[in-house]
Amino acid sequence: MKSKRLFRTVVLGLVIVILLGPHSVGAQTIKSDYTATEIPTGIIDAGEWVFLPNGGIHFRGQVIQTSEVASDARASGTGTLVSNGNLDSTGTGPIWGTILIEVPDCQGGVWQGTWAGKMSMSQGYVYWSGVMQGVSGCVEGMMVKFDSELCAPQAPCNYGGTLLDPHGE
Repeated sequence: MKSKRLFRTVVLGLVIVILLGPHSVGAQTIKSDYTATEIPTGIIDAGEWVFLPNGGIHFRGQVIQTSEVASDARASGTGTLVSNGNLDSTGTGPIWGTILIEVPDCQGGVWQGTWAGKMSMSQGYVYWSGVMQGVSGCVEGMMVKFDSELCAPQAPCNYGGTLLDPHGE
């Protein structure tokens, strides 16, 4: 009987400590929309290209350098894209890859992420979307989601995105 009473007292005491104890205060994620233009500045590595008997093309590991000019300085910088694609005989098909953006004046800010989209050389368009994680500098711990407009292949392309800053205010 005494052990039951002691057990109830201990459990009740723990419940009170949990309910009245310190509570963590979390910062609210800040969302910032931005617009940008991606300007291809050169092909660093052509990658591997396989020309299929049916006229299709598969390419892997094409490395393209870009200039990212954004309305939010945290999304502006020099981009390095690694591109892959499976195009049919009309030059149309899925494309995908990775992206790294180095942000100047951001304490060594670097974004890393992935993207995917579609390209049509015969119809003259490309579009893509993706996500990136801030891995260093002023963007560390942040995330960004982005989507392009319909653009001409290998030409400047406008896109929009949302920066998510979990550090809050």
